[in-house]
Amino acid sequence: FENPGLPQHNPRITDAEPLAEKAAERQVALWFLLSMIGTIWFIVSFFLFGPKGEEPTHAGLRLQTLMLGLGSAAALFGLGIGIVHWARTLLPDAEVVED
Repeated sequence: FENPGLPQHNPRITDAEPLAEKAAERQVALWFLLSMIGTIWFIVSFFLFGPKGEEPTHAGLRLQTLMLGLGSAAALFGLGIGIVHWARTLLPDAEVVED
């Protein structure tokens, strides 16, 4: 069997078009901004929706759990999508091999 080698390289649109690269940078920045907003919402909701008074109620704890979950979901979703989008559109595409 013969070694087929690497597949042919297809250039990305962000490598050829500066406007597409700027648009991809803005998209990645927006995903990271969503992650920051989710993180801030998580921290604020911990103190804002926490149980108040002597005896915490189930409704208060349920609301706090919901808000903490929404904040952490937004933070992790924005971070994950931002990293993947950054890697697929903006990270250098050249293969490097150490000799």
